[in-house]
Amino acid sequence: MHALVVGKTMTPDGCITTTYKAYTTLLAPCLQTVYDEAFQEACLAFSLHEALLSFLNKPDCDPTALGLYCMLALLNTDYKILTKILEDRLAPLVPAHVQPDQNGYSHYLFQRMQLETHVI
Repeated sequence: MHALVVGKTMTPDGCITTTYKAYTTLLAPCLQTVYDEAFQEACLAFSLHEALLSFLNKPDCDPTALGLYCMLALLNTDYKILTKILEDRLAPLVPAHVQPDQNGYSHYLFQRMQLETHVI
């Protein structure tokens, strides 16, 4: 939880990272239980599947051209914590499974972990 970035927008679950950081000692055991149960049952809690989608118009683009919008997905904080845990644990294994010429992947490890969490 200490690796969370502060100052970001509120997530769909209504929490901000500052809350998680302030109450780490109270929330960490609860989250540990949720994550343990999810992996034992091979099923994530429904709240970990939720996202709030926003569409942002790219700068200097026609606002009526819908194909030029960027999609932004706001994910719940507990989901971000889980993906960060998975990222930290799997990062040492990536070099053994990703070829050196695939260096573009190293820049997007966090995003890949989010995708892999959906697969799990």
